[in-house]
Amino acid sequence: MSVQNLPIIVVGLVSPFSCGAVRRTSDIWTLKFKFYAWRGPDGVLRRDSLLVHGDMIEEALQQHMNQIRSYNIIAVSVVLQEDGSAVFLELIGDRSNADDELQQVAADMLKPRTYEHPQLGVFTFNRDSYCWENSLDWAGSAVTFSLNGDETPVPDTELLQTAMTLFDQQAVWSQRVSEYAVQELLQLKNNVWLDEDEAPLTPQDFVARMKLVTISIDGGDSLGFWHDDGDLFWGHTILISGSLHDGPTDAEIAG
Repeated sequence: MSVQNLPIIVVGLVSPFSCGAVRRTSDIWTLKFKFYAWRGPDGVLRRDSLLVHGDMIEEALQQHMNQIRSYNIIAVSVVLQEDGSAVFLELIGDRSNADDELQQVAADMLKPRTYEHPQLGVFTFNRDSYCWENSLDWAGSAVTFSLNGDETPVPDTELLQTAMTLFDQQAVWSQRVSEYAVQELLQLKNNVWLDEDEAPLTPQDFVARMKLVTISIDGGDSLGFWHDDGDLFWGHTILISGSLHDGPTDAEIAG
């Protein structure tokens, strides 16, 4: 479809991420959402995603966000841009019962999606987090491996390779992550987060209370080790981030 800088009507299937917004000024917000599949005036169904964005006041933003929901089929007026995105002009309305082909795309998206890896087993696509997930034995406990989905029909090969490397080296990585957590967070715990009458913790005490729950893999070898804190930090999540190449590089109290 050529870009003519003229308003057109687009009918599209809203992606699983629904929509979000960014505040630009005290009065103006930018609405953002994606169509997973869509068609323009020529009627051709396009399976490449279309980013739609537009500035508006907060009242209009809330009205639109209440209507633009994941897996809904809607019609909007937009202006296509040279970068492949579209500027939002107007929400025309729901088209969920008016486009059989987009209805079928939505139905296909909602079907359970699994992928079996010869060594790592069966991954299931989580539509809420948009990740491929599998529960694996890690140092004697069940840990979720979460691979960024990025709208791919199967897990990314590079992410799977990173998962394989981690799994094969889990003893080494368990030690690296634990040592880094102690290095970066133990002093914080003992100086700021001790409960009343709680004695300062040793490194062994600190590590014993951490429980690894999820390993997230994103962007090739970008890693996140998400831990239940065992009430070290009053129920917050301990996140150790890094990469295969650099090892652990950041520790934070999240959530």
